[in-house]
Amino acid sequence: MLAVYRDGMTVKELAALQSIDGDPRSLRRSLRRMSARVLTPKFAFVASFLEPGDQAERRRLGLPCWPPRRRAVAEQCVVHGLSMREASAALGLSLHAVRHEMGTINAIFEARSAGGSAL
Repeated sequence: MLAVYRDGMTVKELAALQSIDGDPRSLRRSLRRMSARVLTPKFAFVASFLEPGDQAERRRLGLPCWPPRRRAVAEQCVVHGLSMREASAALGLSLHAVRHEMGTINAIFEARSAGGSAL
């Protein structure tokens, strides 16, 4: 993504570098999905909880922080764009646990979006 947006490389050039059969369509679709995901308010919300070293600072200031499992699920599903099934396999958690954490993340996000001060 950085090669295209920061360095000005075309998708066709990037596809040639990555040896994607000379057809950049799949890379272009992937780039569009990635860009759309990064530009969502939920991505920014989750990323604010995932910054390195941020948890210790949040605790010091008395701000809410997420448990490690919720952070891992949020990173896999929201940041990396994996499905809940893929995230459960990658994290070694049950699908039920991933659904539960995503439900909690969505509820917190909705409460924050509505102007509340949820965790």
